[in-house]
Amino acid sequence: MLGSFIFKPGITYHQYYWQAKQFGDKLVNKNKGMWLPALNVEFEVNSVNKIVLDYSMNSTFKDAAEYANRYRLNSFNQLYRGNLDLENESYHSGTLYYRNTNILNRIYYNLGSSYIKREKSIRNTTVLEGIDQISTSVYSDLPENNYSFNGSFSRTFSNFVLGTGVNAGLSDYSRIINEEQIDYKNQNFSYRLQATYRKKNAPYIRLLWTQRLTNSQS
Repeated sequence: MLGSFIFKPGITYHQYYWQAKQFGDKLVNKNKGMWLPALNVEFEVNSVNKIVLDYSMNSTFKDAAEYANRYRLNSFNQLYRGNLDLENESYHSGTLYYRNTNILNRIYYNLGSSYIKREKSIRNTTVLEGIDQISTSVYSDLPENNYSFNGSFSRTFSNFVLGTGVNAGLSDYSRIINEEQIDYKNQNFSYRLQATYRKKNAPYIRLLWTQRLTNSQS
């Protein structure tokens, strides 16, 4: 603790061992280690306002089926083949949010944002032949970033609760199609308006309006 701040740093060490066998033959026998740092910071402005920052580096493995280098029929025109050389994915994840809970005035609102940056990821490369697709997973360092923002507000009046909320997401990433790297950008936005009526021994009624907008480019 330092004044109104609370710092919670941490670090984890992972040691991975994995093998791949097919038809009795051991084709892969690997191991690797990874340090995964993390940090949580809380700032309590006052009894009803708090700001929290979370950061962590993460590591995950895909399902075993994605390591099998045999063709698999996913649908009548889609073939998939795994890859024995896949390793673990690693990515940075960060969130920052602000929360206000004023019980006395029955007002609640929060603002938040998050960011994910992938260092190493498993992605599909696709070969298109007419309507047919052949996909294979590869271990890559293709750039990929995801940003998201959200906010909500609600106010209680006797037996009524009025609220609104917004969400926005931005992402940019790359894929390999027919041996060509293609860059993508996605933008998503949504908002909602809602009114709720609740009273003891009475029906619970909610009116909700939501609209979503999406823009994709490549």
